[in-house]
Amino acid sequence: FQPDASADPDRFGELLQRTYVGSQDCPQLNGVRDSADILAGYREQGTFQAETWFTVQQDDRDVGALILAVHEDTGNWELVYMGLVPAARGAGLGREVLEFGMWQAKQGGAERLVLAVDQSNQPALDMYEQSGFIAWDYRTVYARIAR
Repeated sequence: FQPDASADPDRFGELLQRTYVGSQDCPQLNGVRDSADILAGYREQGTFQAETWFTVQQDDRDVGALILAVHEDTGNWELVYMGLVPAARGAGLGREVLEFGMWQAKQGGAERLVLAVDQSNQPALDMYEQSGFIAWDYRTVYARIAR
């Protein structure tokens, strides 16, 4: 886990785009925003702290991303985004990324780690439930994509 992934926005943005390929989390939004817009959106979540943005590496290759944000007013840390490139999926690395994120939040003094997930992303829902997460709220997100 390499911290301060936001220090090289071109590299991190390209990695994020690769993690979206084949993703089951809001796939309708893939390709709608460019990397700069994606990074700006993630930066707006909670209090931006560069050291909580991670590049996940395996065999010296960038294979995933983890973005955490602190919400100081609530005691929450948020798992804003985690994703793996398609070739790194299915071997348990996602669970390692999640466990690392939970550890980071605990080390940072979080009372809770919260996240949002697409209700149709069953593999992610299963992983979060197996890791002790509970459903807390449900929301509907609407987006109109201007072409």
